[in-house]
Amino acid sequence: MILLLCAGLALAGELSGFVVPTFSYDTDDGPGLGGRFELARKSPGFDPYRWSIMAQGSVTAGGFQYHRMRWDQLGLGPEGRGRLLIRAGYKAWTRDGYWGIGARTGERPACPGKGVEQPNCVPADYYEYALQQPLASVTWRQDLAEGGPWSAFGAVAGRLSTITLHRPSQLAVDQPLGVEGGLDLPLTAGLLYDTRSPEIAPQGGVFVELAAMVAPPVQGQLWGGPHAGISTYVPLGGRVVWAHRTMAEWLFGAVPFTEMVNWIGYDPPTPGFGGANTLRGIRYGRWRGPGKAVVDQELRLRLFHHEAFGRLPLTYEVAPFVDLAAVSGEADDPIGPPLHGSAGLGLRLIVDETFVGRVDAGYGADVAACAGCPTTLPTLGVYVAFDHPF
Repeated sequence: MILLLCAGLALAGELSGFVVPTFSYDTDDGPGLGGRFELARKSPGFDPYRWSIMAQGSVTAGGFQYHRMRWDQLGLGPEGRGRLLIRAGYKAWTRDGYWGIGARTGERPACPGKGVEQPNCVPADYYEYALQQPLASVTWRQDLAEGGPWSAFGAVAGRLSTITLHRPSQLAVDQPLGVEGGLDLPLTAGLLYDTRSPEIAPQGGVFVELAAMVAPPVQGQLWGGPHAGISTYVPLGGRVVWAHRTMAEWLFGAVPFTEMVNWIGYDPPTPGFGGANTLRGIRYGRWRGPGKAVVDQELRLRLFHHEAFGRLPLTYEVAPFVDLAAVSGEADDPIGPPLHGSAGLGLRLIVDETFVGRVDAGYGADVAACAGCPTTLPTLGVYVAFDHPF
């Protein structure tokens, strides 16, 4: 959700990075302010870098906070085939969304004012609740052969959820698993096949992931499941790359509702359907369930390239996209389509083939849940973000 307000600075030697104030915008959370620091050391034989550190803070007018750091180190272990990824952060929403569980949950319009009772409307915050969530993870990735595309990884993560209900609200009515909040410690392991080149803004190659996760019964609940994903980057000649991603997973057991929007995997995107990374144009978390799948298509066209300050490579890109998503599970009164889609256009700024800033705008369709309402309601999402969505 971040846009660079000034260019990064090319540093001496192999170092590249920036410290910038940031302006953020997200249709769900409104405008926000913050800052971001990134620094990477590039070395021959290491893609995309030898190591990288990032720290970011952001607060929006809509009551969303996201503060995080990431350390990514390559070339570890006896033969230099290990990679360590450490993340820590804090997220807080005053207006996180919950519409129910399943692909066909609908939404009733907000009533015009307090004390107005109508059968087809609800209070303005009926589909909202407050969530605070500190989180951290440690991931080790090991290449299986020197210079080969195959690697294995293992990760341990921790998320502590504190939930405040609005009353009345859909969440207070449903009372799904996890509504009391608490600690989750998911453990993930998997195999990767990675031929992307370069890794940050690929111009070719494939990234395949097969993973499984289990969450120990910290609160008396055991849950987990498998995940599969493939991303392909096909050069179409000139400066055009067709980027495709398909992901699917199914969670079993006592899955907390807060985890139904999270993706399993080595380097998962922003959680859930909707928002900046999946089903752009739909509100973040609009649909959730124990099983989910997404297909994303982008046509990335590099418009032009130049060097700022005489040494900092900048590349400008446009990317029309189409997203399609499905969620398992059914609402009590199924309505609307089982599949949901969106389409739009993205603008990208790639700095030194290492850092990516973008603005994406997408149109989708929401589903109404009231007599006499239109079956589908067009929606628009605008997102200012760092990093490609995949």
